[in-house]
Amino acid sequence: NGLIYRTYNGGNNWIKLNAEITDEIFSINFINNSTGFIFGANGKILRTSNQGDNWSLISSSFSGTLLSSYFIRQDTGWTVGYNNTILKTIDSGNNWIIQIAPLGPNISQHIFTSISFRNNLTGFVVGNWLFGIPPGIMQAGSTLLKTTNGGNNWIDIYGQWDIIFYKLTFLNNNTGYIAAQNNILKTTTEGLNWFSVYNNNIDFYVI
Repeated sequence: NGLIYRTYNGGNNWIKLNAEITDEIFSINFINNSTGFIFGANGKILRTSNQGDNWSLISSSFSGTLLSSYFIRQDTGWTVGYNNTILKTIDSGNNWIIQIAPLGPNISQHIFTSISFRNNLTGFVVGNWLFGIPPGIMQAGSTLLKTTNGGNNWIDIYGQWDIIFYKLTFLNNNTGYIAAQNNILKTTTEGLNWFSVYNNNIDFYVI
């Protein structure tokens, strides 16, 4: 079951909240001091308006796992996950619109693991894909998608074979980082080019 904890003293102590959540939780995002969302397995999206004391289920018409979320302002946000899924809200989470991401030849699905937006129009998604036609030999790789129109269209601007992307973050319009399998990657060209700044035999899940 999904568990939620809250702290009032900067993380020194944590209190378990009485949230009735039967699915795994992968992302939590607060848009102000009171209102927040959690995203998880089986397409579950829940919202609180009282700092997490109570949570209500929001229907997203999606049954796959949601792994990451990002709100650029209180009414506009995105969540991404399995099965090539990108969902967007423009009404503070009341409704979610499916946005279509491109699939290359013989790529069976994307699993999007992280999303970040610079403004209402420009954003990025990282994830991983499976290549091949089952039951044949399947191969895996990573991808970075970019949008310049709020997610209406996405283009594939970067990717690698045999490496997994986990987390994406941008410091400003040009500089960003990807936490990846055995690597931390950096861009100073708004995602067009990437280079390794740390390489080790461990996976980096957050950055």
